[in-house]
Amino acid sequence: MRWRGQSHELTVPGRGDLASAFRRAYRRLYGQADAGRTAEIVTMRVRAAERPAQWPSRIGAPAARRKSGSPRPAGIEPMVLGGRRIAVPWWRREDLPPGTRIADPARIVEYSATTIVSPGWSGRVEAGGTLRIIRRWRRTGAGR
Repeated sequence: MRWRGQSHELTVPGRGDLASAFRRAYRRLYGQADAGRTAEIVTMRVRAAERPAQWPSRIGAPAARRKSGSPRPAGIEPMVLGGRRIAVPWWRREDLPPGTRIADPARIVEYSATTIVSPGWSGRVEAGGTLRIIRRWRRTGAGR
């Protein structure tokens, strides 16, 4: 929170009367707080947690966990990678169940991000649904 018109903020706990909590924090830090000034919320952070064991029974498993078999690309579109225009397959993230391997090059599209699997890299969906992108190791012959 901050005073309207200021550029620096103070973090206050999100319980009870936020304006009073801000004035108390400001007074502790600066020795005074003008009761007539307007305070404003600039950023609000929310933290929530639930045990993973409860997810399937309470809110349902993510779509990727319910699918089985080898997923097929949703399409193939041209991209410029390494200065070359090439046809690249793309997948919807929710269609990739754990265990799926993605060869390069590829594009994985989801609501909040697009992941590019560049040439020389590969992708894998892990058991918990994490998408891991790994650079393929290549033997250079150095040190022989």
